Amino acid sequence: MPNVAKLINWLNENFPLHYAESFDNVGLLVGDPTAPFDSIALTFDATPEAVQQAVALNTKVLISHHPVIFQGLKTITPFERNQKAIMSAIKYGINLIAMHTNLDRATGGVNDVLAQRLGLKNIMPLSENDGIPHLIRIGELPQGMPVDDFLQWVCVRLNSKTLRHNNPTSRAIKRVAVCGGSGSQFWREVHQANVDAFITADVKYHTFWDAQDSLFIIDAGHYETEVPVLQNLRNQLSETFNVPIHLIHSENPVKYFVYGNQGND
Repeated sequence: MPNVAKLINWLNENFPLHYAESFDNVGLLVGDPTAPFDSIALTFDATPEAVQQAVALNTKVLISHHPVIFQGLKTITPFERNQKAIMSAIKYGINLIAMHTNLDRATGGVNDVLAQRLGLKNIMPLSENDGIPHLIRIGELPQGMPVDDFLQWVCVRLNSKTLRHNNPTSRAIKRVAVCGGSGSQFWREVHQANVDAFITADVKYHTFWDAQDSLFIIDAGHYETEVPVLQNLRNQLSETFNVPIHLIHSENPVKYFVYGNQGND
């Protein structure tokens, strides 16, 4: 039976931990590297609900995209969600692993999967530094699309209920940059790459304003741009580990109210 250390080694080979941003916290966050496992669960956020589902599945490994420990903890009590999840994981012997910005950056990770989901071809990192790829991926649609058609395409492919964007700077969209999650800080670098659109999330008002005459920025949602990677990660794990790989749904905490439509989901 494999142990957690073997899993961490495999993850590090495919999504190197040193690819993570300096502010990040990745790898084994809660648990014992010598612990054996006979199944793996994947989720977007290691919420208390996700941990309880892992308990119900009788799995001892829960891999999340977002780290359950991100900033320094001074207490571990059941009064905050991340701390409640940690307490449950320790109680039931569940090992919590995070693959965050290293998974964003690595080949076959968040941004490659996002580009593929959008139908882009000839996908490449924006740049490389000492062999480490940039977070941004750039690719091309098979043929140019009118702006409105492209926006609808993004909604369909990412299951997005709504998009935020500034004014388009091209009549047709063909060359596209993507960065799942919060990537708008790179917009000036992306502009230099001569793309027709940049898809990311968590875009601030002033970023839209600053880029207004330079770059068409589309905010497609943090959850929507990152969650597609989980199925791809599941497939890769299944090729290596002969154990059940479970996907645990992690609900998008952001709700949308669209005027004229009933409901906020």
